[in-house]
Amino acid sequence: MTELESVRLKKEKRQAKSTAKKSRVLKVIGLSAAGAAAVGVARHAFQKRASASRIIIPDNLPVSSGEKIGASAHRKLIGIVKDGLLPSEVADLLATTATSITRRIRARKLYAIPFAHTWVLPKFQFHRGRLLRGIDDVLPRLNPGLHPLEVINWFSIPNADLVMEGETVSPTVWLARGGDIASVAELAGEVGNGL
Repeated sequence: MTELESVRLKKEKRQAKSTAKKSRVLKVIGLSAAGAAAVGVARHAFQKRASASRIIIPDNLPVSSGEKIGASAHRKLIGIVKDGLLPSEVADLLATTATSITRRIRARKLYAIPFAHTWVLPKFQFHRGRLLRGIDDVLPRLNPGLHPLEVINWFSIPNADLVMEGETVSPTVWLARGGDIASVAELAGEVGNGL
């Protein structure tokens, strides 16, 4: 076998492996043809913005309920990723380095979704161009096995335990309006833990 044939064979194996992985990912997340089209749109937008070569949704994307997510939930997740911020963008926003942002992600002081060989940080954790007050105390209390949609929904949907001026508010609104951080942190510890 010549060196050129060997290189071609390796390339074909890599392509076959990549195609198999994409098929496995689509099967695991229960993606329909319409959902696959949404992935294509998100991939194009992400490539333009981040110069990424392809979309990769990891095989180990946690789904705490143990069920596949449907196409509509997947489209919502793709929308969140498309609108999210890259570590370099967050670093600029917070006047720090991308390395510092990555450290905060790993320490669970910032929430990020793994995407296309990088992280995408959903916007719920930022308020008026800054990090949402208390978010770094609340995030570590969340169960790390929660699906990204569960995390985002928990922060975004009004919680009956958070009442401010007679109005039930979401944890994000509670923190933004100066509510007690410890109250939200305690509630976060209960999410996904069967409490």
